[in-house]
Amino acid sequence: MFERGGREQRGRSLETAVVVDLERRGYQLGWIRVGTDLEVDVFAEHPVEAPSLVQVSLDTAAAATWDREVRALHAAADAHPDTRALLVTLDPTPPSRSLPGRITWAPASRFLLEGPLRAPLDSSQ
Repeated sequence: MFERGGREQRGRSLETAVVVDLERRGYQLGWIRVGTDLEVDVFAEHPVEAPSLVQVSLDTAAAATWDREVRALHAAADAHPDTRALLVTLDPTPPSRSLPGRITWAPASRFLLEGPLRAPLDSSQ
């Protein structure tokens, strides 16, 4: 969870955990770039489900983090209307701002334990 220089890398560790879990569940994975400066962490495809876009973040409380993570996911969802768009955060508290478009949210604990790509999510839980 730390790089050689001693800097903590919890965000990358969480992203890795999400990727490994999706692979374990049989998803084929990639990532999506929108424009020149936006990317979504995971593009997940499963043989019996619609494709999903998954953005992973420790939290989205800071305005800069919200803008970067949610803007990328929203742009990718608009560019790929046949996908499901999901924001996964380590923070178990729902985002304080409304998610745009058809983006849904899940805390990492629920995502990893229940595999929420298979069922609709209620952002209020």
